[in-house]
Amino acid sequence: PYKKKTVTRYGLRFEKNNEVYTIAVKPGSYKIHGFEYGTGGELQKSNDSLSESNGLISKEFTIKPGEALYLGDWYGSGSISSSYMTTHYSWKLDQISFNFDETTQLFKQRYLQFADLNFSPAYQLDYSPEFDRKNPDTYNVADLKKAVGYSENDLALKMAEHLQDKEPDAKAYLGYFYYKGIQVEKDINKAMTLLKESVDQKSVVGMWQMSYIYNDMATYFSSEPEKQQNMRVYAFMLVERAAAMGDPKAIAFQCKVFSESEKTNLFNYGRVWCDVGRKILNDDNKEFFEDTSVVLADPLTAKDRADPEFVKAKEEVKEKLMKNSIHLL
Repeated sequence: PYKKKTVTRYGLRFEKNNEVYTIAVKPGSYKIHGFEYGTGGELQKSNDSLSESNGLISKEFTIKPGEALYLGDWYGSGSISSSYMTTHYSWKLDQISFNFDETTQLFKQRYLQFADLNFSPAYQLDYSPEFDRKNPDTYNVADLKKAVGYSENDLALKMAEHLQDKEPDAKAYLGYFYYKGIQVEKDINKAMTLLKESVDQKSVVGMWQMSYIYNDMATYFSSEPEKQQNMRVYAFMLVERAAAMGDPKAIAFQCKVFSESEKTNLFNYGRVWCDVGRKILNDDNKEFFEDTSVVLADPLTAKDRADPEFVKAKEEVKEKLMKNSIHLL
């Protein structure tokens, strides 16, 4: 028979003095769904949602009877401003750190009645086996990307600063931190310098970040259509450069956007990128192509592929890929 699923909500407080604490919950599977802030009964949802960028953190975890789980060290900040008859609240998640040994030990020292409590980590971090967060010599760009994905911003900043001179992607992440003011004072000029350098060094991460920034900046120039259009063109060109580097997400973007065009030359250009997508498609990158059905099912006939417009588009894409020594066409 059908059994209705029971949903129980629990609230975890952000303490002013970085207090370490636990709450008692019923055994079962749980997931952190988001954040609320405010005073009294007037709570608002924060824009800090746990999306793909927090991949690991947004996953479910299971707690068994008698078990204690460590969720991490979560840091947020908020502000209150007032105007006539109105009070404005804002809040954001600053970072998450995973200091299992240090934090659980601190908890046991502070609450002696729980000194014998056995903790387990709620999330399994998949940093490389040789990685040691306290030893910069073990830092690498693959683990840096994971730290960013886990929102371990303090750790990610240290790694990006250490790796920036030898890893263009690390320089790109550092530029992003300065652009957003994450763990550092916001500095747009420094951010753009670092990101441009990373793009010049063929960082796909830098290309995507600069593309997002140009699109973001374009929204502020609605009264200057030409400048706004130029910024959006720059953003588009950066994604195309990432596609020419073989980036699956960028290739899927090219495929989807151009193959939906009503202009024949752009339509064929998109279909060629779809061909590239079909050649690199695998379980690791399939998520990028889920909205691009033309990649998963080839709609072109031999006649379509012999069309001069398609042949011309294929040569154009092939040339872009060949510049980066990528042989997919």
